[in-house]
Amino acid sequence: MKPHNISPVEILIVDDEPQALKYFQKAFSDKYEILTATSADEAEEIIFSGRHEIGVVVTDQRMPGRTGVSLLSNLRQRRPDIVRILASAYCDLDSAVQAVNTCEIFRYITKPWDLNSLEVDIDQAVTFYMLQQQHEMLLQEKLGAIQRNLLRDRVNKLAAMSVLMTNYKNASSTIYDYLKDMLSETAWRGTIKRQWAEMPPHNHWELPVAETQRLIDLSQQLMDSSLEISEGTECESDLVTIVSDCAHSLKRAHHSMSVSFRPNANKAMVPADSELLSGIVTRLLMSMNQWVAPGSTLMVRVRDTGDNSKPGTFIDFETRNFDASKAVDDCVLHVPPHKETPEQSIEFLRAALAVGHLGGSIASPPADRGFKLVQVYLPSVSTKSAQTLKIPADWLHDLNEEFDRWSVGMYDLAS
Repeated sequence: MKPHNISPVEILIVDDEPQALKYFQKAFSDKYEILTATSADEAEEIIFSGRHEIGVVVTDQRMPGRTGVSLLSNLRQRRPDIVRILASAYCDLDSAVQAVNTCEIFRYITKPWDLNSLEVDIDQAVTFYMLQQQHEMLLQEKLGAIQRNLLRDRVNKLAAMSVLMTNYKNASSTIYDYLKDMLSETAWRGTIKRQWAEMPPHNHWELPVAETQRLIDLSQQLMDSSLEISEGTECESDLVTIVSDCAHSLKRAHHSMSVSFRPNANKAMVPADSELLSGIVTRLLMSMNQWVAPGSTLMVRVRDTGDNSKPGTFIDFETRNFDASKAVDDCVLHVPPHKETPEQSIEFLRAALAVGHLGGSIASPPADRGFKLVQVYLPSVSTKSAQTLKIPADWLHDLNEEFDRWSVGMYDLAS
């Protein structure tokens, strides 16, 4: 354990002269944790090992193998948070110019060292590093608050928008289930955090207008007729044939698709137009095929519910190698604010709304150790006979409580 008077910031001194390392350690070991390396390669092994909180690197310029400028240039690319100081002899002006031009160094100090001047430089470098860390922490807290407010606003606006989707039956219950599932998926929280960390810090003031425009565009895109619901004559379609045809067509068109279809019945009749069902299945297959890690397979099954109280058919989409970083791209809720809403995420939501219109539902429980299941339910009653699906009376409050749980999970991840 470090003494209380020792700074938590570690300093790495890099020099091929043992006496220089001993001199530096003796001068500063009472104030700082000092690490030493005799070459640029050894220094990088220490820095990138992840075992140290190195805030300042002081390196000699002329060393066997690689120069100090070479080390600092690499640090600038890979660890720009580390404060970089170059030390060299009085006559080595070229090194100073090169370091300033290519490495953005904090200080250039001459050798032999003047202890009083060196101490001032080191103290200022440590202070600068700590100020950078505090600024980064405050920025992340600010981004976290912006993210939570923005996403809560998306939840509420999507819920409100669902009430206005008069071209879809059961739109509110579909959006309710969709948002609950998207907020409960823990597997992609790390990806969401990284995406938000990449948000340009200068455009925060633009977010309210951009978000309003995003929701307007989304509502128009969801209202289009690409999944037109026919309310005409009664018809039935065999879901087994439809899923099989869609899977084979997509595999032929997209050779990278790896889908295994294993129906549990020869037929599964659903009271809906075959073109509509094909559109739903195609959109779901296109999305979920992207969720599968390379070399793995998306398993698809069609089966009877086996429940007299819930007559109908299930389509199970399963993968045992769920790639959460790709699946999050199919969620309109979690699109980073500086990116456009992906078309595929809109198509997935269109498919969900069409399923809800038929009186069905889509359930997407959280992934468990790489296993992901998406279950589509389609009732065996016609659209005219299908009852309006029920949602809780206080459904908006329920969604916001789910969002609060999501926020706590993201906070725990960040800490």
